[in-house]
Amino acid sequence: QQHRINFAFLNDMQKEFTRRCTPNKIEDAIAYGFDKSFSRKVSRLMHHYNTSRDTLGHDTKTSQLNTEVQSIKKVLGVNIEILMSKVKALEGLIDQTDDLLVESQVFHKRGRKLKKVMKRKTWYYKFIIAGFGVLIIYLMMAKLCGFDLSCQAESSNDDDNGAGGYYQNDDGAN
Repeated sequence: QQHRINFAFLNDMQKEFTRRCTPNKIEDAIAYGFDKSFSRKVSRLMHHYNTSRDTLGHDTKTSQLNTEVQSIKKVLGVNIEILMSKVKALEGLIDQTDDLLVESQVFHKRGRKLKKVMKRKTWYYKFIIAGFGVLIIYLMMAKLCGFDLSCQAESSNDDDNGAGGYYQNDDGAN
């Protein structure tokens, strides 16, 4: 830090000297030729750098950069915290998605099983209805023809026994 102040003093001296003197004038100068004209400026610059060393030690540009770096660090810290909270939320959503996937697979299996059961029940009911239909038809036929369903068809030309040709006697004659 002290070196920086010393070099700043030398840089200011050089700037002031090159501002006041042209290169031709510097080449033509004799030893201690500028002592009279430049000694007051040198003493003022020395006094300034000696009395205000504490304030000169703090480089304003460096302090500004440090302040900016600190503010950027704060912003980055906040952004990282927000990002971490979003990552946790995303992990929660991923877990929920996995759970929903498993539940949907279970639902799909149960749905297929239920569909098979419902098809069986539908066929079962259809068979029951068909059975009742056949039973009702049988009962109607049994009422008309008897339980052995030996109905005789009535024909217009009666045979000798009036059986209509459907039944034969035991002796083999009609």
